[in-house]
Order: sequence, then C-alpha cells, then structure tokens
Amino acid sequence: MLLPREKQILELLYTGHKEYTTSQIANLLQRSSRTIKADIKKIKDELTGTGCIIYTKTGKGLWLEYSNEGKVYLDNLLLKDENASSFLPETRKYYIALELLRSDKYISMESISEKLFVSKGTIMNDVNKLISFFENFDLKLDKSVKYGMILKGTEFKKRIAEAYVLRKIVVYQGNEILEKLQPFFYNVQLKTIGMIIQNAEEQFDLVISDHSYINCILQFAVMVEHLHQGKSCQGVNTIDKIDNLEWDITKYIVQGIQNYFQIHISSEDENYVYINVVGLKYQNKRIYQNRSLESIRQISPQTFDGIVEIMREVDAVYGEGLSEDEELMISIFIHLNALFARLMNSIYIENPLKKTIKSDLAYEYEIATYISQLLTREHYCLLKEDDICDLALYVGASLKRKKANSLQLYPTVVIVCGSGMSTSQFIEAKIHLAFPNVIIKDTVPLLKTHELNKDDQDFVISTVPLQLEDIEVVVVSPMLGKSDMNRLTEMFEQSREKQSYHYGIYSQLVSHIKENICFFKCDCRSREEVITLLGTRLIMQKYVDEGFIESVLKRENLAPTSIGDGFAIPHSFKGHIVKPGIGFMTLKKPIQWGEEKVQMILMIALDPKNKDSFRVIFGQLASLTKDVDKIQKILDANHYKEFLNAFK
Repeated sequence: MLLPREKQILELLYTGHKEYTTSQIANLLQRSSRTIKADIKKIKDELTGTGCIIYTKTGKGLWLEYSNEGKVYLDNLLLKDENASSFLPETRKYYIALELLRSDKYISMESISEKLFVSKGTIMNDVNKLISFFENFDLKLDKSVKYGMILKGTEFKKRIAEAYVLRKIVVYQGNEILEKLQPFFYNVQLKTIGMIIQNAEEQFDLVISDHSYINCILQFAVMVEHLHQGKSCQGVNTIDKIDNLEWDITKYIVQGIQNYFQIHISSEDENYVYINVVGLKYQNKRIYQNRSLESIRQISPQTFDGIVEIMREVDAVYGEGLSEDEELMISIFIHLNALFARLMNSIYIENPLKKTIKSDLAYEYEIATYISQLLTREHYCLLKEDDICDLALYVGASLKRKKANSLQLYPTVVIVCGSGMSTSQFIEAKIHLAFPNVIIKDTVPLLKTHELNKDDQDFVISTVPLQLEDIEVVVVSPMLGKSDMNRLTEMFEQSREKQSYHYGIYSQLVSHIKENICFFKCDCRSREEVITLLGTRLIMQKYVDEGFIESVLKRENLAPTSIGDGFAIPHSFKGHIVKPGIGFMTLKKPIQWGEEKVQMILMIALDPKNKDSFRVIFGQLASLTKDVDKIQKILDANHYKEFLNAFK
C-alpha cells in the first residue's frame, strides 16, 4: 500500500508527462532527495505486475511508462481511491473527533486507542490538536482523569461539526461519494436525502454545486440520525419566517424528509434546514438570470449597497472597473449573501482548488484578499482562505469577460464542474477568451450528467474524471492550464484564433529584482524573520517607507501570502511604496508559511495602480512557480549573477 507522499510522487509522474530528477521532485514536495529516492524504490516494488514501470537514466531523470492495463490501475489508485484510512495521521484525528461528537458520555483514550490500533500517547497528541479545531465550532473538550473525555456544546454546533468531520474523513470527489459516506449512517439512506434535494432543484429550477449538494445531504442526514436518537436542535437563533425563495425551498425539503423518514421536524430543526438552504452554493446563474439588478438588490439593500461601495474602493486601488461589471456584482452579492449565513453558523465548505488558485491566479487572489480586508473592516465577516479563493475566481471571470464579451461563438459544448458557480464562471470566461468560436450551452454538476443527450452538444469539457456513453469528454484541470488549452485547441477545428499561454520570458519580473535587495541561501527560521530582514533592506535602499514592514505583517495576518510550490509573495496592501522593486530571498531550508512550506520569497514593492505592469509581473510569477528547471537553478544560485543566469 502506498503512503500519501508516495501517491503524490506517482501522480506527479503520471500527470506531468515528462522526466523529473529526484532533486526536482524533492523541491516540489519539500522533502530531501534521500527521502524521495527511498520512496521511488518502494513505488517501483509496489508497481510490479500492474503494467506500470518507472524508468531511470543518468543525466535524464526518471519517468513513468504504462500499458492500457496500467492506466486503469493508475486511474483507480490516483483518481478514485481517495477515501483516506483512519491509520493515516492527517485523518486519524477526525475519526477521534467523530467518536467524541457522537457520544453523550465520557470516552476514555484507551477505548479509542484500541479501536484505531494506535498507542494512547498518539491519541493524546491527536486530541490536543483537536482542541482548537473544536473551538472553531464553539465546542469545548472537557477532560477528566477519572472518566475520560466529553465534548460540550449545543446540538446545533455538534451537527455542523459532525458533517464537516465526515467530509474530512471521506475526501473522495467522484460520483460514488454517497456510497463511501453511507457506512457512517444507520437510520438514513443518503440517496434518499439526495433525491429530496434533487426534487427541490427541479421544483424551484435550481442547480446546486456538487460540494454544496454533498454538504447539505450530510447536514440533513446528521439531523435525521440525531432526531432518531431523540436529539432536537438547540442553539439555533430564532429566525423570522419571511416569504422568500429560501423559506419555500426549506418547507419543501422539510416536508419531504418528514414524509420519507416518518419523523417530526420541530421549528428549531426547520430553522436548522433553513440555515443550510440559505448557505447553498449554486452551480449556475438560473437563480438570478431573469431578475433585474434592482430586484436582486431588494434581497438585502444594505448589504448590496455596502458591497458596491467596497468594489468601488477596490477599483480606486487596482483600476480594473470591477464595480461596473453587472454580472460580477450580482454574482458576488449572491455568493457573499450565502457565505455570510454559512460563516455566522460555523458552516465551512472547503475550496478544493485553493492551492491552484493561489498559485495560478496570484493577481486575482491579491484583489480578492483586498476585498476580504474591506469586508472585515466593515464588520461583515472574517473570510477564510477558501472563501478568498472563491472571490478570486469571480474576479478572474470578470477580467477575462472584458476581453471576450464581443467575440462571436459557434461550436457547442457543456461544462461539467463540481466546485461551484465561481469556478464555472471562471472556466466559461477563459474558454470564451481563448476560443471565440465556442458556444457554452450549459454548465452542470457531475450528478446531473446523466441528463445530457448526445445530440445536444459537440462534446463535454469536465473538471472531474468522467465517462459518458456516446458523448466525447475532455477532462481538464479547473484552472485550464497550458496542456489543457493545447488539447482543447485540437478539438476546436473552427476556432479563429489560438490563445498563446507562453510565459517563457520573465524579463519584467527579473528587471524589478535588483542585486542590492537580494539574499541567497539564508538561514531564517520564520516568516516574521524573513519579512523583517527583507523589509529592512527595502527601506535602507529607499524602495519603501518606514511603515512598510508593519503593513506587510498586517497583510499576512489576514491571509498568508504563500502561493504554493515553495513560493511566498509578502507585500503591503497599498501605500508605503517609494519606487518599484521586488526584494528576493532563497532559504537554505524550507520554513512553514501558513499552510505551505516556503523556500523562495519575493517581497513585492509595486504600485497596483500601474495595473498593466502589475498584472504582467503576477502572470510571469505564476508561470515561474510551474517552471521546475528554473526553480532548481534559482535555489542552487549562490549570488546574483547565478540568479540571472537561471533565466537565460
């Protein structure tokens, strides 16, 4: 059985379609070359008889070759078998959390230790990690030397936390997700809950995103299980029942659950359903496509007007005219209205594309982070990184829509996307820009693909693994990278122009990195030490003013500026820039920076009002993070001249 890191290596070789040296893989995964070599040896042994072989050659690197049988093996291993084991450290703590959430009595560490086949000391370490996790849901872990442990808090918060924990245990994203979750429930069939939600979609002409759909199934299934145990919902704020779409959907779902499961749902439990309905993420625009801007505003005039003012303030800094994009304003308002409801009730939906978005959409993510800061300032809420990534996709869609809205379209496709409306809009906008001869007939979640007819579209573009009978499917990454665009170019024979995604030239990025603001192979141990050292150098060389370092640290507190692939881009929001420049540093060893390991730091001292230059530099930076050869050369550089040679 392969461990998670070994699967990462195999997936890199399978999806990269190129040769890698062990040092390149070590750099990408932030591990030592010795560790990677040991992992490769184990992977080779594990692949024996599967139709897959890893070849190695001195001076070339290593690569993966496979037969048709081997491809089936790899697809099953890497794309389908994502249900984590309770014995893996990263998921074991969530099994412990589930035990605590489902128990009304004290539980001893010994009993959990025996159940999970690990030592009591290991359980104690995992429990300590869970204390802050439970605090996010306003739950308190009470420990007693005599009796063990018990979780204290409201029934409402326990339900929310239980549904979240189940999605951390079962991380599979395919269309068999309900089968993988079903063993955790005894009194309810998840497919029945799913059918009730799908009926509501048809009744109210909605299309809910896959992630939101699964989250609602879990929330409602947890409710039914708890009601069977006599646990009514307590801790939900009283809600005024107003005549709106969300209450109509709530009443429809409540009626369906009562009829199918023969249970009574109290007004408190009805409020619990309503909170989840308000927080839904929709797959497409049907929820508002026939409504005017003013009718959308009437949902919550004060919130809508506040968001408009925030977007105008964003335009004053970045100059992108986002507040003039009516589709963006409606989309963000609908999204944020639901998000506020979720966050107020500790309902968290993770963004599976977070790492990719931060890396590939660094400029859009920066704008989204500024939006998040303004939302926090105006006391709307404190957004998490997953939520900021959603906003980055909306911003990206708006920027690309500007360039594509006048182009003529012809061929017909359907997009299958499971991540929600923000991802769908981003993909639509990027395809419109790159392929002006394309008609996007519809965007649907994975669970709706059985409704597609072969004659209604030329082919399907899917961001998730998918096979359809008699319908050609092109599977792409949600960010539509270079290889994806090349494959789509081959499919679109009538396309009048092909968008170039070549970022091989880093001239504008490198021109801002001067020798007097560079450090190589430093021994810094924390991001605060890095920021202070680089920031002080920028101040001494008169690139920024004295308030720059404090501003950068405040920006980090809002959301870490690590963007994946070993990079971080610390910077202030606005002001403090005396002249443009980019401070640069490499580290001897990677350090923790938020959720990422970082070894290369670019401290950005640029004025975002110079949006063309700002955008180009962020685009070149996004490309650099994927250029494995150059990254290795940069990390090997001992001084500025070697650094420049890495780009030649």
